[in-house]
Amino acid sequence: MRSLRYISPHFYNFSLLLIHRTNLKRIYKTISKEIGKNKRVLDLGCATANLYRYLHKSNSYIGFELNEKFVDYCRKRGIDVRKIDMFEFEKYPEVDVIVICGVLHHVYPKHETLLKRTIQKAKVIVCEDERR
Repeated sequence: MRSLRYISPHFYNFSLLLIHRTNLKRIYKTISKEIGKNKRVLDLGCATANLYRYLHKSNSYIGFELNEKFVDYCRKRGIDVRKIDMFEFEKYPEVDVIVICGVLHHVYPKHETLLKRTIQKAKVIVCEDERR
């Protein structure tokens, strides 16, 4: 991990609130509205799976995350988050929607490969912060 933000799930969530303030809720609500209902959702690089609580209850959710502390945090809360590298495309479950939020700058220059491969599998929603 390159940043102190990733040492603790609680510190990560706090730092998100400091950075995004009221926009954080708007971002997740917008993504959730775009997803809709009765969808299978894969959230790549999901961190602490903040999107999960904004999704309609009819949706099923799976997150991929490499930070073990974040994976454990999510599992303790009953959220299906798996320690899987998002570039292991063969491990993707069959889903309707793939969410890539705040991730592309972490995987640059492999972001093009990620996008090309994911759009072959499902509808893709990308959200990046313009301040980075």
